[in-house]
Amino acid sequence: MDALIRCARILIDRTLTARGLDSKKAILTRSQKVKFRKFVQPGDQLLLHVKMQDFQPQRSTVTAKALVQDKMVATLSAEFSHMDRNEYIKAFLS
Repeated sequence: MDALIRCARILIDRTLTARGLDSKKAILTRSQKVKFRKFVQPGDQLLLHVKMQDFQPQRSTVTAKALVQDKMVATLSAEFSHMDRNEYIKAFLS
C-alpha cells in the first residue's frame, strides 16, 4: 500500500506543479477499497498503475493497483487534500 500511495503522491505533486500550484503538496486524507489479493515476497517485481479519477485545486482522488507477473496483488482508492505549509500547520498542528 505504501508504494501505491507514494506513486499517487508523485503523480499529484507533478500535476500541482504543472498547474502552477508549486507551494501545495498532496496529503493523504482517506484510503478506501484497499484489497490485498496475494502476498508479495522479497525479490518480486511490482508494477504500479495509478490513475487520477478527479483533480481539483483543493483535492484529488486516485485509484491504484499493483501487479506481480501480470497478476493483481493489491488495489486501492485514495483521496488527497492539497495544502501548503501554513494550511497543514493550521489543520493538523494547531
